[in-house]
Amino acid sequence: SSGINAEYWGRELVRVCQAFFLATLGYTSDKVIVNLTSRRDLKDGRGRHKPKHALPDSVKEEVLQHVQSIDWDARGVKMSGKYEEFLQGHPGIKISYETYRKIVAEHKKNS
Repeated sequence: SSGINAEYWGRELVRVCQAFFLATLGYTSDKVIVNLTSRRDLKDGRGRHKPKHALPDSVKEEVLQHVQSIDWDARGVKMSGKYEEFLQGHPGIKISYETYRKIVAEHKKNS
């Protein structure tokens, strides 16, 4: 929106064209200024939805139960072997090795 703005130059009040003033700040529109000075909540909800490919909580619980049943301090326990063991014991569940590792790491951190 074009118009006249009153701005201070030192101690003196100077009237300038709004378009000129915004151009000196590098803006072509006053939309940014209005948004920054308004008191409304600027949250728009982007990125707040769970990804479609996210692992269901029920699957996470199955993996967590399996992970909790393992004695990770025993000699010869390999994560890749336990991952294969989990897949064989749960043929209906598809989970990547990386996701399995993340769940194991989270369990170890919380234990």
